[in-house]
Formats: sequence, structure tokens, C-alpha cells
Amino acid sequence: MKSSAIIEEAIKLGKNHNFELDHALHVSKFALRLFDEFQPLHRMGNSERIWLRIASLLHDVGKSADGIRHNKASRDIIIKEADLPFKKRIRKMIGLIARYHRGELPENTHKYYGLLDDESRQCICKLAALLRLADAIDADHTQMVNSVSCEIRNDRVILYILSRDGTNLKKVSRKADLFEMVYDKKVEVRTVIESRLRN
Repeated sequence: MKSSAIIEEAIKLGKNHNFELDHALHVSKFALRLFDEFQPLHRMGNSERIWLRIASLLHDVGKSADGIRHNKASRDIIIKEADLPFKKRIRKMIGLIARYHRGELPENTHKYYGLLDDESRQCICKLAALLRLADAIDADHTQMVNSVSCEIRNDRVILYILSRDGTNLKKVSRKADLFEMVYDKKVEVRTVIESRLRN
């Protein structure tokens, strides 16, 4: 199935659960940008990029079922949704990527995650780390950040975030925890307010 058809199915599922389309699209855009720019670090391919895209679109789909633990509800909805054109094992992977967009970091005792092999768990961690950052960039759901670019250095990565209003992006640093653990690099956030570029 073409990726466009897969995305349509994901958006249809999201709409069935009253998700915020604008936020989902914004987070997905930034997650993919981070995936592409950090490719030298994770060395994953197009399949994993599609998994990240679907997890990004559906990371908040569980809010209609459980506002407090919506990340776990999102995981369960994705895993059970047979209309998503993936085998159940891949739906589990995508569901777990979405599950770890917030809250506690992955542990081997967690539901589904602990039953996977090491390679699958590593893949989930690498992709969820990117999703956590992308979600934090639009944490206030206002889509005020226009673009993100990255620089990879020996001991850290730098995220350059172009914002329309100087949105408080402290949450990006807080949600860098999984990235720093998995990729073994500190995350430094630098913001630029768009209006300054016009002066």
C-alpha cells in the first residue's frame, strides 16, 4: 500500500477519535524533519520513517478514551486498529512509539515493550525520542514554530527552532531525556523569533 493511503487511514482513525488534526500534522512534520536530520545517528530507513509518521499523527488519539493516561490509550488504539495496513507486530511497534511520546521512559517491565527483542526495543526508543522532541516543540498546540534544523556535534546536538512568537520551549529540553539516553548526546535548544529576522 502506498504511503499516502496509509496516512489517509491514520488520519481517518484520528478523526474517529476527535484528535487535533493541526497539532498532529505539526508534530508529524517536525518528527520527520528530526528523523531526516539525525539519520547519521540512527541509520534507519524508509520503513521506520513511516512508522514514526503514523505514531506522530496518532500520538494523542487516546485522549478521547483517557485524558490522563492518553499515551497508553493511544498505544492500545493503534495496536487494535486492524484497518491500519500493518501486521500486528508493526502496529505494536508504532503503538509503543506513540506511547512513549510523554511520561515515563521505556522499561523492560512495560506492557508489550518487554516482550520484544532488543533490536525492536532499540528502534522504538530511537523513534520515540524523536517524537518526544517533536511533540514538545508544539506542546501548547498553537503551531507557532515554523521550522526546526539540527546540528550534530561530538558531544551534543543543537536544535535551532524558528518561532513566530517566542513560545516558551523549555519543555523541549525537559523532553530530551530519552534522546540523550539513547543517542548519548546532550540536546541544546536555540530559539530564533521570526520577527527578528525581518528587522
